[in-house]
Amino acid sequence: MSGTAPPQKIAFLGIGLMGRPMAMRLLNAGYALTARNRTRAKADERAAFNAQVAQGIRRGFAESRILEVRGQRMPGRNFMSGGRVKSQVKDLENVLAAAAAGRLGLPVTQLLSNLYRSILDAPPNADQAAALLAIEKLNSGIRIHQSPDKLP
Repeated sequence: MSGTAPPQKIAFLGIGLMGRPMAMRLLNAGYALTARNRTRAKADERAAFNAQVAQGIRRGFAESRILEVRGQRMPGRNFMSGGRVKSQVKDLENVLAAAAAGRLGLPVTQLLSNLYRSILDAPPNADQAAALLAIEKLNSGIRIHQSPDKLP
């Protein structure tokens, strides 16, 4: 990292077996790190190395506004077009194709791709937050938040 520019802020969510050494490498390289972990004690260990410890997930995104702006779409049931489902499906399928070419299986990515594909046309042009509709469809009788749906 160069001398005068402020260090890039990075949020690290999950400081377990794999996350701990990765977070330490980022700290040692001089990045400003905000650590968040389900087990507070693991995140607190990073504080000894000048990492900030996030109290909740919102703080864990390096003080960006991503959850304030985008994260409220699902609880507010706002599925108006932002990042469209069809773009999400295309991106996931590109990742899966590249992985398959390298003979690599990505089961979680495949699961997400299937989830988004299941709502591709209903509602048309919906925001990617409409994944909530697909999750509710898989869990019959469960509705997250009682706000009316805002659909395109």
